[in-house]
Amino acid sequence: GSPKRLTPTTDSDFLVDVSPDGKFIATTSVGTSGNVVNVYRMGIDGGGRTQLTSFEDPQQTITGLVWGVDGVYYSLTGGDGEDTIWRVDLDGRNPTQVATGTLYRIVGVG
Repeated sequence: GSPKRLTPTTDSDFLVDVSPDGKFIATTSVGTSGNVVNVYRMGIDGGGRTQLTSFEDPQQTITGLVWGVDGVYYSLTGGDGEDTIWRVDLDGRNPTQVATGTLYRIVGVG
């Protein structure tokens, strides 16, 4: 088949990760604001795109993105240049700082 565009034409997506069940995508994107990056969740077909974070500071940059089993994790560089790692629920609630540093992956212990 033909490729399907998942990113709205007004947005620019950057980092992307797929949910463990393969049904959803998390992405970082600059929306219509043009200079602030936020985290979004959508179906694997691009439908139901929902903004999970509400950043307003263009000095912030999302430097890592991983879909975990209990939410979406991301690392954020603030205006001070320090990276912090955060977890947010799949509905955008309960953003919680969980560590410092840059997020590259989550390693599970079974």
